[in-house]
Amino acid sequence: MFLADYHTHTRYSFDSTEDPNALCEKAIEKGLNSIAITDHFDCDFDEFEYPIVFDTQKRKAEICELKERYKGNLDVIYGIELGQPHSRPEIAKKLLSEGDFEFVIGSLHNLKKLPDFYYLDYTKIKGNILDVMFKRSLVELCEVASFGGIDTLAHITYPHRYVRAAGNDIDFKKFYNEFDNLFGILIKNDISLEINTSTFWKGYGFSMPSEELIKLYYESGGRLITVGSDAHSAENVGGCIADTYSMLKRIGFKNITVVKNGKKTLEKI
Repeated sequence: MFLADYHTHTRYSFDSTEDPNALCEKAIEKGLNSIAITDHFDCDFDEFEYPIVFDTQKRKAEICELKERYKGNLDVIYGIELGQPHSRPEIAKKLLSEGDFEFVIGSLHNLKKLPDFYYLDYTKIKGNILDVMFKRSLVELCEVASFGGIDTLAHITYPHRYVRAAGNDIDFKKFYNEFDNLFGILIKNDISLEINTSTFWKGYGFSMPSEELIKLYYESGGRLITVGSDAHSAENVGGCIADTYSMLKRIGFKNITVVKNGKKTLEKI
């Protein structure tokens, strides 16, 4: 089985202290064949109070050195997680041009002009307010998916884990029209849907998106999938990837999307 973890973070992310080499060593120990190192770059960082320093060239040099060091034992993919590119397209385009990445995750951590979903109080955001917020997140995800240069769209139900942690839930059926629109954009632009396993290995009991929505994507004609642990430390790299493959097979998927020799290709699961 070809095990690939296409969503990981290191000390180049603002919320991780992990050494990139340690990530690779642990990936090999766990039997992974390929990992994409996809540190955060949220394009609207300058609209909030947390300044970031992102040394694109230093990071690229370190990851490319690891690609050579582990060649034959582990495919190390030079990637990025591009958050909110639709909100600051000039910053996003500049980074993509300078970075020349092999693999680009598009993601939405916050609505325009609002804090990360992580910081919101979901004991108060519920009912109609929650529905409005979640619907707006799907509209903005369509904007992210329409932004050029994206290879996969990450954790499209990102607020769900925080809603569930607060003892509430989201009725996804209310938003099937919005999901159909989003999946249509992904399919039209050959963008993969990411299955984020972090909510599995953290014990929530579901992936992002959930199996219900992965089936909806499949029924819509979607076939391109990436799988990522969203690990921010080496111990979690590869978390629940094999179990997620089993779920994908059960739904009907036969392949995942990976990068080989700088090009996207399909690998049997």
